[in-house]
Amino acid sequence: MSGKSVKPLSPQEIVDCDSSDSGCDGGDPQEALGWVQQQGGQDTDACYPYTAEDGTCSSSQCTPAGNIKSVVPIAADESTMYQSLQQYGPLSVCCDASSWSNYNGGVLTADQCGDDVDHAIQLTGYSPDQGGYWIVRNSWGADWGENGFIYLQYGQNTCDIDSEVTAATA
Repeated sequence: MSGKSVKPLSPQEIVDCDSSDSGCDGGDPQEALGWVQQQGGQDTDACYPYTAEDGTCSSSQCTPAGNIKSVVPIAADESTMYQSLQQYGPLSVCCDASSWSNYNGGVLTADQCGDDVDHAIQLTGYSPDQGGYWIVRNSWGADWGENGFIYLQYGQNTCDIDSEVTAATA
């Protein structure tokens, strides 16, 4: 990993503008990243903020951040995810977020959620504290969870976090 800082990118742009997927009704992370690559980059979250609903595409009002060189599918196991996180940086993952609406902190354990995959999120890190947990950036805004993040127990495939794991290279 190069260590250079990346500004948070806009999930709302994908929701509004990627016609190959279904906006808030779902999509495929690999297809969405391919769409970003085809568009020449993705807008920053600051320029194209998240609204939590389908909207009209207005990406022409922003200048896209750097583009994606390649989209890399990652094997669905937590050990490989950990290694890929170190190699590529943040990963796109899907999971079951049905139990997340009341989350406001701490480590969510595997017995607190299911495996009915319904949400795409960004895996941003790992902490060895408290037995180990994933650090996940959600798209629901900084006023949700721990400043927009949720911590998921490591090693138990918590919320089916090993679903549709994808990396992008820049």
